[in-house]
Amino acid sequence: MGKRPEAKTKQLYYRRATWADQGKITLEDILREAHELFKTTSERTFEWNYGAEIRCARYVQNGNIGIFFQIGSCIPGQSASIIEKSSSVKSESGIHEVIAPDGNDFLDGDIFLFVSKNDVILLPSGLRENTAIGYICKIIEKTNNKKIIHTFDLQKIAKIDIVKTIKDQGVKSIELNTSLYEASLMHLERERGENESEARVFNLYGVMANAIKDLFRKDDTYKDIAEKENLNIRISVSFDGKEARRRKKDPDFGALGRSRLKKVSEKIVHESEDGSHDGFTIITGDGLKIQQDEIVVSEKSRIKTFGNSIDFQDAFKKIEEYYLHLKGSGILSQ
Repeated sequence: MGKRPEAKTKQLYYRRATWADQGKITLEDILREAHELFKTTSERTFEWNYGAEIRCARYVQNGNIGIFFQIGSCIPGQSASIIEKSSSVKSESGIHEVIAPDGNDFLDGDIFLFVSKNDVILLPSGLRENTAIGYICKIIEKTNNKKIIHTFDLQKIAKIDIVKTIKDQGVKSIELNTSLYEASLMHLERERGENESEARVFNLYGVMANAIKDLFRKDDTYKDIAEKENLNIRISVSFDGKEARRRKKDPDFGALGRSRLKKVSEKIVHESEDGSHDGFTIITGDGLKIQQDEIVVSEKSRIKTFGNSIDFQDAFKKIEEYYLHLKGSGILSQ
């Protein structure tokens, strides 16, 4: 019989709170005041999407360091399904509906966060980041501080620093690293067939697929390719400066290409944290190299389990350790 693991690997994310006309007041100041006003869980419960509620289940002040929160979500009155254990005499396992015990609701998921001034660390456990943002906006709105919530956001470092650099300097080239294996070939061919209009505008898929096929044309089967999947291919998309200089009399020549490189670079940076890109290097117009490990301000950690969730004490401990690490490394002052 399976046993629930003692710990789960979870990702901790660093964010920075921003809003228009921010001034000297911090998110920590605002939330501390709000939670001193609304001390009961009913006062910290709000309607959410699809009939769910979001609630601050725990609010813990940690001296002069900051504030910890555990935000949970549930659908009031929702039942759960259970299945009978396997039997050596029965031919079927019954499935039944179970109502939560009186005074309780089944937890859909939770998310842990820590706020110190405008620095925020998130630890999702079944709930997305937008739920934490939603709770913050709801509790701030309840204090009649509605002006803040219209422009409030939790921004990644990439959005604050690196994307601005890309916009200011432009992009010379983008290099993508990817593993080479059978699924890659199938994906490239499928993309090429389904999106011919995009291929005509920016025909990377077809070129890559043909190049990869040529590389392994002598292999007897795709199985040979799978066995070589430790190989890597580097794809480089760059602006042709030599051709631009040759066509310098045409002021519009290459403008669309430069614009495309900037937009694609911004997209790569924004998506880098969720693992959408295995590795990349962006070289700006001034020669600055931007790589994935310079952008992702996050860290994996093993957290003790607690039912389908994680232990809040261990979660808060790991969050604090991560915060102190970021502070010591100078990232918070960037």
